Amino acid sequence: MFKYKIVFMALLLNAYQVNAITFTGNTAGLFGNDTALLQWGLGFDGPSSLLYEGVGEFSADVGVPFKVATLTYNNTEITPESDFSKTFSDMTLHSTVITETGASILDAGLTIIETDNNSNISSDTVSLLFSDEDASFFSFNGEDFTFKLLGFENSSGDFDKFFIQPENSNSPIGLYAEITAVPVPSAIWLFLTAFTGLLTLNSRRTGV
Repeated sequence: MFKYKIVFMALLLNAYQVNAITFTGNTAGLFGNDTALLQWGLGFDGPSSLLYEGVGEFSADVGVPFKVATLTYNNTEITPESDFSKTFSDMTLHSTVITETGASILDAGLTIIETDNNSNISSDTVSLLFSDEDASFFSFNGEDFTFKLLGFENSSGDFDKFFIQPENSNSPIGLYAEITAVPVPSAIWLFLTAFTGLLTLNSRRTGV
């Protein structure tokens, strides 16, 4: 009985150690046309633009969101004579995170909606298109992990897949990601549950 308890405690300790891992590395990124700066339109104060800047060196604990980049949107008042598409829907954002395990690259679709400045709503919207299935998988010290984008940090400390930029404003917003441990397969947990039940029943029979 004592040996079974040791095995169970070892499993719990192993799960704790996985979540206690800290990864360090560098981040970078580009848009689909191999540039970190998108510019469009003719404005009285210059073109509108979106700038991608990786945070550089980072340290991230497993299961804790961390910042991979800052996007800065400069929303200028575009003139009616501008030759541009009001919706950018064919762009891609490439986020690269390099750790001791190698490089992980996450692609997300990028959409920018430039509003008609003559309408009542003049704010622009930037959206990223991705899902949890787009996560990057890697192994470290015999354990499996996923690296996935979370989105843009909002005022509540949560994450959205879009942000809204008011007209004639310029402000940065953080893009966050997370490294998580791959869950133990459910079949193993079912086995452990059944195993624990048998141990409990055995202890009652033997009076342990």
